[in-house]
Amino acid sequence: PEVLAFFRLVFFAVLAVDLWLQVEHAPRHGAGGFNVSHLPALDSWLPVLARPAIAFLFIVQAYLAGLFALGGGGRAALFALTGLYGVTYFSSQLDSYQHHYLMFLVLLLLCLVRWEPAPVPPPGKKSKALEPPAAWPVRLLLVQISIVYVYAALAKMEPVWLDGIVLERQVSAGWARDVIERMGGFKLVSGLVIATELGLAVAIHLRGLRLFVAPAGILFH
Repeated sequence: PEVLAFFRLVFFAVLAVDLWLQVEHAPRHGAGGFNVSHLPALDSWLPVLARPAIAFLFIVQAYLAGLFALGGGGRAALFALTGLYGVTYFSSQLDSYQHHYLMFLVLLLLCLVRWEPAPVPPPGKKSKALEPPAAWPVRLLLVQISIVYVYAALAKMEPVWLDGIVLERQVSAGWARDVIERMGGFKLVSGLVIATELGLAVAIHLRGLRLFVAPAGILFH
């Protein structure tokens, strides 16, 4: 329960900051009357959200994420946050970053977590052996992360990536280019990127490796 509470504080506090930073991007939505949803079937009945509506929804989401991070709002706040996040994401292709679709899936899975401690059984009554409060939703989160890493690795199985051409064009900082050259060049590092993604996809499911995998994944990104 203590670890889950710490995760709740850190994860949703960072999400609250991210959502607040999205407010400045709200004017893009609905500009020039253009707003195409991610799912064509929704275009006929999904309301076109104008810029003020998008800005307002981002502000509300930032508030709900901050409230939930501090232990308030209960499951209703999390459900509302997840629903509004889905509305703002799916309503416009202007919001097409991968981590936003992934964050929506993560929020859906977090709605399944039992955030409150298990009730204490009455005196004299044996309690059933319960899994940790976030056991199986966390397993689903790890599966989802593995899917993302495997897909990312497979998407790089193209000659332009394997030859290091794409990475060389992406990396512009001088210090980063120097580091890559010292490691053996862009072609070698491009292969290491694929190997790292496949390694993370497997290693996050091995409890004994997570203490090493977590910092490696963060530094990798």
